[in-house]
Amino acid sequence: ITTEVTPSNATNKNVRVTANPAGIVEISTKTIKGVAEGEVTITVTAVGDTTVKKEFKLVVKPAPAVIITPETFTIRAAKAEVELNKNLNLSIDATPEGANKEATWTSSDESIATVNASNGMVLGKAEGKVTITATSTRVPTVSASIEITVIPAEEVIVDIQPTGITVTLSSSE
Repeated sequence: ITTEVTPSNATNKNVRVTANPAGIVEISTKTIKGVAEGEVTITVTAVGDTTVKKEFKLVVKPAPAVIITPETFTIRAAKAEVELNKNLNLSIDATPEGANKEATWTSSDESIATVNASNGMVLGKAEGKVTITATSTRVPTVSASIEITVIPAEEVIVDIQPTGITVTLSSSE
């Protein structure tokens, strides 16, 4: 901040700067630094006459998030296949480290497999091969693809154990 005490021939031109409530800003020589989110009243008081003062309100907002734009995408999958009518979760690795991973997901053939456009969850619809692509929402030229094979679902054999016996007797004459 810059202060000017008037009149120009005042004997003591020093000022004291305070903040209320405390803890929202740090005050040093001619600098006010926001350290917590909130609203604060800044008071500048003339040291030569403490009845001479000016007040103003200051709102400290959070710093905008820094978004690191991706340079490359790689798709990660537990395996490159999904069973018919089952789901496979895909995720993205991006460079540089900490880069934004927001992507739009697409399938090359939705009759074989669909993919949730926002989270990369693949659903096997029919046997075959399909290419799943993730394209950065921030940098459309950054994308990655993976080939997924939809395979038949494993046959589940249910072993049913007997729980009782019924005997019916019939007589022959």
